[in-house]
Amino acid sequence: MALPKKQQRTANNKHPGTQSTAKDEEGQQYRRRFKNHFDREYEPTAHLVSSAFKGQASTDQTLTIALPGSILENVQSEKLRTVLVGNIARFCAIFCVHEIVIYKESEVKDEHVDYNVHMAKILQYLETPQYLRKALFQHDHVLKYCGALNPLDAPHHVRITEKSEYREGVTMFSDDVSTTVNVGLEKPIKVRGSIPDRSRVTVRMDYTSRKLPGTVVDPEEPMMKGYYWGYQVRMAGDLLEVFDNSVLGIPAYDTVIGLSERGSNDTGPIGEAKKKSNHVLLVLGGLAGLEHAFSFCKNKRGIEKVEDLFNFWWNFLPTQGSRTIRTEEALPLALAYFDTL
Repeated sequence: MALPKKQQRTANNKHPGTQSTAKDEEGQQYRRRFKNHFDREYEPTAHLVSSAFKGQASTDQTLTIALPGSILENVQSEKLRTVLVGNIARFCAIFCVHEIVIYKESEVKDEHVDYNVHMAKILQYLETPQYLRKALFQHDHVLKYCGALNPLDAPHHVRITEKSEYREGVTMFSDDVSTTVNVGLEKPIKVRGSIPDRSRVTVRMDYTSRKLPGTVVDPEEPMMKGYYWGYQVRMAGDLLEVFDNSVLGIPAYDTVIGLSERGSNDTGPIGEAKKKSNHVLLVLGGLAGLEHAFSFCKNKRGIEKVEDLFNFWWNFLPTQGSRTIRTEEALPLALAYFDTL
């Protein structure tokens, strides 16, 4: 017995000879999921509340830290390594660090693991708002335990119930006129212009507009308005490369401080320099200190001693009761002390 015509159709219900790319199928999937949202104009959510939490930041004054990824080598398990990096991310968010530089201080001991890359992946993942992570990060064993970490809860990690001036978003699909963006609200919004799929963008929100309730802006605009808008991660080949090519778009760091137990504990000059500085760089060493990191540099650029790299060679805790202060311990202590100067 012949089947009804409806049952004779192919499972995907396509016309013969029609082929679609993976991108087309993905776009159709998004459109089916959010069909009701595209068929009507955008309506601002009525119960949104204003967020007074901004943090303190400006591109006129930036703070950068540098540390070696090798501090993960002696950690006993992958889970504990993740927790260590998670704590570093939290400390950087608490003290409004704008840039984290991960540098190489020794040859790689394990050919299968690059701890610099390991640290960078986790830092970037945690800096990204939760609602963007699935679209921007592929499955990676390095990120396996990140779900157990405390969130940064930074100003750009905007909750769905907050009415923030800016939001981070990821583009879903676009046409010639507009782009649909997920900005962490109950439904995606549209912005003017065509932007490639799966691009992270910063959106200035306009809650009074129904058709185009957002405008894509320069990622630095929230910082110019005084918001702390997260940190950026950069990798350096060795200690000397830390001082080059900042991702913040600044010409150079005007105050560079090296942390060492063999440094000076006089904080007066550091405090005075901080008041006059626009771009501060704090550099931490690994277990063997910055001297070991400097010895690894092949091109020392005519510099004989590691302390000559810095404006200040600072021992921030001369009364330490332990023989050593680990890098992950020194970071929050130094940032807290520096914040008071």
